[in-house]
Amino acid sequence: MSEDKLIQNDDLENEQDEEPASNHQKLEPEYGKYMYWEIIRDFPIMADYIGHYIQGNRFTAVNLIDLASSLGLRLDYSSELRTDFKLYRTKKSDIDVLIVSARHASIQDKAWYAAKGMANYILGDAEYVPDFSQNQGALNKWTDEKIAAKLLLPNDLLERDIDFATTYNRDLLNEVGERNAGALFPYARLNIIGHTAAQIANVPDWLMEQRVDEFYNG
Repeated sequence: MSEDKLIQNDDLENEQDEEPASNHQKLEPEYGKYMYWEIIRDFPIMADYIGHYIQGNRFTAVNLIDLASSLGLRLDYSSELRTDFKLYRTKKSDIDVLIVSARHASIQDKAWYAAKGMANYILGDAEYVPDFSQNQGALNKWTDEKIAAKLLLPNDLLERDIDFATTYNRDLLNEVGERNAGALFPYARLNIIGHTAAQIANVPDWLMEQRVDEFYNG
């Protein structure tokens, strides 16, 4: 995590004016064409699919059902499935089915499996992307895992969750900072922020850590 972004003093003046409660409750739409601009830039046809995904700008996690629907997928779960996910073609419907394993999996792991299934569908199985095979540069750049990570944690959502996790844990972070004054590296602080952010984003801790490092440190 970036030192400038995350290793900072969170002490705020108590007398700071707070915004009216109504401002905090304001919900505006957030559009997939902006959230997923990196994917759409390399695969323009995705503007007609994940580009139509919409969620509230205060959401802390992606709505997996709606995201799958934007791709023409129905998302289901099965405790019998022994692989992370499985894609099924449906001959009688325009909607294909993505089955995600619910076998001994946490909610956060299931979200990752779902995102991997969608990424796999985008890169290889969807009939609407026959031109992808001609875009070798993009195919070399993107893997299932990279697309899945971006689907679950687009940049704006990542920043919002890190800021929220930092604010939510302010008192704890201040206490931990005092107890560990002089420590060479603030592992406790980064662990607290990263773990909370992963929970509210509904992603595995390791994925949050990976995306934070990529986004803030390049």
